[in-house]
Amino acid sequence: MNAEPPTDSAVDFAHLERFRANPAGLRELVESFLTGTPDLLGALEQSVRRRDEEQAANLLHALTGAALSAGAASLAETCQRLARDWERSENPAAIPLAALRQEVESALEALRRFADELPFDDAAAPTGTDARRFTVLHVEDNASARALVRLALESDRFAILEAADGREALALAEREPPDLAIVDLNLGPTRPDSPSGFGLLQRLRDRMPAIVLTVDQRPESIRRATAAGAWGYLLKSPDPQNLRATVEVTLARSREAWGGESPSNTLDIATGWLMATYHVDQRAARRALARLARDKRCNASEIAREILETHQLHSDLGRFVAEIADVSADEDG
Repeated sequence: MNAEPPTDSAVDFAHLERFRANPAGLRELVESFLTGTPDLLGALEQSVRRRDEEQAANLLHALTGAALSAGAASLAETCQRLARDWERSENPAAIPLAALRQEVESALEALRRFADELPFDDAAAPTGTDARRFTVLHVEDNASARALVRLALESDRFAILEAADGREALALAEREPPDLAIVDLNLGPTRPDSPSGFGLLQRLRDRMPAIVLTVDQRPESIRRATAAGAWGYLLKSPDPQNLRATVEVTLARSREAWGGESPSNTLDIATGWLMATYHVDQRAARRALARLARDKRCNASEIAREILETHQLHSDLGRFVAEIADVSADEDG
């Protein structure tokens, strides 16, 4: 790989460079985008021609998620703009897709060049924590999005189980109960034996905590997901830092709510959160906790709990602000 990242307006290569230490995972992320995106675009164009608005909207969301995962920033922006136009249009079939195809081709060309320069080195990045390993079930029908979450989480800290739809997720949950689920709301067509993202949240709520990872920013979706049992709601982004931090905090909250959390576990979770948020190793994170505890005249476990509660407060505030803004918009209308 080149010492200096390439430049191209179609792709944010700085996003890809953060995974330099895991070349095998990075190659999988890029190649999943290269192989899957043309099929997504073709299916989207067919849905538009058939005037299948629901399927076309789902495919546009899937294409947005793939673009965000692979760092195709310009394509993601175009998808998001088209999605907004789609919701406002009385004739979705009239929305031009020529600009979208051009953006896809530009992203594919840039990422092919990037892939050609990736080393064939299967060495994964070293991990830096001796805390307990948790199992995370990731439910996502897009291969690029799955590859990004693996890059962000898979380590000595987390083992990842993957499901492409609700049926696979429920089967995995029965066979190998995870500690936490990450659920995309757009899981393709809903079938009687395979629930949608919202339905899956309801089915999992008594088994494990679940957080949503989606491109859907609508306040009504946030409310529905929360009512269905979601513990957190994240928007897909090229930067996985907030995902890891939210997973750590959700695990801490769930262990407390369902029993079994000890002060040492709170310290482990807060340490992992600090490592993910500030990009420091375990020793530095522990020293920071101890230093703050000394300054505040309390013990490290109390500081750890305060960190986790503050993170949850910010998450709840964001959800309430979104709901209030939606209500205000309805009243103004």
